[in-house]
Amino acid sequence: MLVLGVLYLRASYRKHLATSAQIPALVDTVLGRLANQKELGDEDLDEPYLFLPNLRDDVLRSVHSLAERDRIWQRVRAVVEQNSNVRTSQREGRSGEVGRAWEWIGPSKGEGARRRRSGRVSWAPSDLGAETPESKPDVQVKKEVKEWDEPRPIY
Repeated sequence: MLVLGVLYLRASYRKHLATSAQIPALVDTVLGRLANQKELGDEDLDEPYLFLPNLRDDVLRSVHSLAERDRIWQRVRAVVEQNSNVRTSQREGRSGEVGRAWEWIGPSKGEGARRRRSGRVSWAPSDLGAETPESKPDVQVKKEVKEWDEPRPIY
């Protein structure tokens, strides 16, 4: 009986480790989907938010056990809702469905590209011919290290 108890604890611990290893990848998948959904919303192709049940079923489609799916989703949800780039709110969809939704409010992938394509030009003089220690990888710069002398001891 004791051996069966030890085997059960060992199996449940291994299952816990396997589930914990999945969480970061699932969080990345969810955040990527939310960022893509924001881009679709910016282009007026779709709503900029995703409902949690739909997102859960899409991300965890390979997990068929409802109890395990719920256990994994609770941990993913806890991490995503702490992300400052995700807004949680109650939304009404096109079909009248009201539910909890996540919306990506952080920068999207396209914003950096749009910013780089702006017409801004730097007129600062460039020192392309100047030699710096960083431009010569063979030269090692010797740094002088001083110890801090405190005039009185601090306790």
